[in-house]
Amino acid sequence: MMRHLLLLFVLGLLSCGNASEDGCTAIDKDSTTISDAEFYRMANQSDSANAARFIDSVAQYFAKHLQKDTTYKSEEYTFCFGNLFSTNTRHLFVAKQYSMNNSNALFVLQNEEMKPIFYNLENEFGFNYMGDTIMDINGDNSNDLVLHLYPSSGCCRRDVYRVYLYLPEANKFTAAYEFLNPTFSPKEKIIRGVMYGHPGNTELYKYKWNGLQVDTVEYIVHEKPNAKTYYKRHGVYDTTQQVKLKNIPAEYRNIESLDWFIGDGY
Repeated sequence: MMRHLLLLFVLGLLSCGNASEDGCTAIDKDSTTISDAEFYRMANQSDSANAARFIDSVAQYFAKHLQKDTTYKSEEYTFCFGNLFSTNTRHLFVAKQYSMNNSNALFVLQNEEMKPIFYNLENEFGFNYMGDTIMDINGDNSNDLVLHLYPSSGCCRRDVYRVYLYLPEANKFTAAYEFLNPTFSPKEKIIRGVMYGHPGNTELYKYKWNGLQVDTVEYIVHEKPNAKTYYKRHGVYDTTQQVKLKNIPAEYRNIESLDWFIGDGY
């Protein structure tokens, strides 16, 4: 039964069209021959070990039988296969999400075999899976993997982004970097964002990539809660070299969640 369902799944993938410009073929789940209900039976969402076996089986089939870049998306699973990070190496990214639980896995194709780079198949309760992105985050012209999560509880805005940098020379990924409410500017090698706190009573931050290290450049803090005057500091609470500002610097005015920092309307 397991092999039969897996074959149906892969036949659905093979019936897809040509690769799109983003490196993956977008597939409507209704055009495949496998249903979400069958996915539930195959993966057994309550059993992470069983899910790992299922994902590994699909990964190895991809390695031996698929030549085209392919994406399959269902209500629970996303499989994305192709030259996602490198023109010379093909990867398979798998995202599994169900309600507030999420997990993911990444493989590299070597000698017609999918080798796992990382498995994160334990349900991470309390985080809503918002999506994932493959793009250059740190300005080194190599695509990186970005996971977007949002906690199911808390007082304040908390868009969590986990970044796995791709290291092309080593053909591997770093451990996860985690950023809160960020706006990435790869050309500048800069991350600007809003820290955790109540509207009108939190801080802006500016970080800079320094190789694989993230350096703190500055913080912008309110002179007092909801004030329209600010201080620029090297540390949130470091007042030794602070500079008073009448306005928010122009470089921050287009970042995500700026309204939360300003506090208007909350």
